[in-house]
Amino acid sequence: MQTNEVSAAVSNYTQANRPDDVPVTHIVIHSTELSYLDTVRRFQEDHEVSAHDVIRGADGLVTRMVAPENVAWHAGNWELNCRSVGIEQEAYVGEPESFTETMLRSLATVVAQLSQTFHVPLDRDHLLGHDNLCAATPDGQLAMHQDPGRYFDWQGLMKGLWAPVISLGTPQIGEPVVVCVNVADLYQSPDTGAELLTSESLPAWTHQLSYGQRYVCAERSGEWVAIWYNGVKGWCHDPEHTILQGCQGEVIAPNSPHTPIFGMTSAAAKPIATLAAEEQYVAGPLVSQLESRDTNGQFQASFTGQRYYQFYYNHRIAFVPIDTMHLVKKE
Repeated sequence: MQTNEVSAAVSNYTQANRPDDVPVTHIVIHSTELSYLDTVRRFQEDHEVSAHDVIRGADGLVTRMVAPENVAWHAGNWELNCRSVGIEQEAYVGEPESFTETMLRSLATVVAQLSQTFHVPLDRDHLLGHDNLCAATPDGQLAMHQDPGRYFDWQGLMKGLWAPVISLGTPQIGEPVVVCVNVADLYQSPDTGAELLTSESLPAWTHQLSYGQRYVCAERSGEWVAIWYNGVKGWCHDPEHTILQGCQGEVIAPNSPHTPIFGMTSAAAKPIATLAAEEQYVAGPLVSQLESRDTNGQFQASFTGQRYYQFYYNHRIAFVPIDTMHLVKKE
């Protein structure tokens, strides 16, 4: 793997001392939607955006632009910036050929190195696409990016990391399920003529699944499986049970109706949605409430005793205080 270093403008990231001030718990994968050269130039100029690494599509060159101990501005969510390392691929959401095998191999190497350095688990709760990140506020949800998108080879990446999903057979109602294909869509009802769960004009995160994500089986009907997704039952046509399979995981549910969920853990966070009492989701990692800020380019952070579950609410993650949820099924 070829590597080099080109420094991003200091005005495009926050100087920090991770993991001493905040642990790095996530790795976020992007696609540039620009050429490699234009991306590097953009991060060198005063655009208030950056990533830690940029990978060139043609030969897999990895260019480090922000040291991982610093906070790059890549996630569209300040708190997720604080907790993560961001990697840009020279690729385009709508062009499957732009996601080259050479680039994927370099990406796997970089992810493996970061995982070893920061002890980031190699699973889809900790390895996220930009399209898996929630906005910090309810008004920002529809504006969040959709890269790397449906053509990114999550399955190939996880296999390259020797971390494929572990499936446990046919989905059972009330049990966790894992997505075993790169991409699948959800529908409003268990019928071949059914419409997508949401309009095609809305972002993919309102009706799409990707490899390694975990949800709860809510219902079954013939060749169809329903999961709890975005507050409703989304139906997946899966006649051979190759898309959704049973898996390990803890199932959580709200203690009461109208339980708020959040795009960040700060005490100042506003709910991005509420959960009905009957909804169930798979508990992801537990995270501590983080209060952080950038003061003139210097990072300040502290944790409180409040704990949150991270979980897949739709195609994106969300956070919910653990004291507002209860365990339905232990792992």
